[in-house]
Amino acid sequence: MDVLAVTDSPDIRLKAAVQSADHGSILIIPREGGYLVRMYIELDELHGDERAADRGGTVRDVDLEGA
Repeated sequence: MDVLAVTDSPDIRLKAAVQSADHGSILIIPREGGYLVRMYIELDELHGDERAADRGGTVRDVDLEGA
């Protein structure tokens, strides 16, 4: 997802991989223009014919403070 990250992190404009032993991984890639970042967020394993879109997740479901 592409987001306008409101953060005090000095490294948000750098490529980064954040890994948690208990909560999965996030890949952060700065977007052109200097404002947006793209986040690739690891989801729980999908089952059978399930698609990620079937879960109805939104940006509000992402708890970056717990990462």
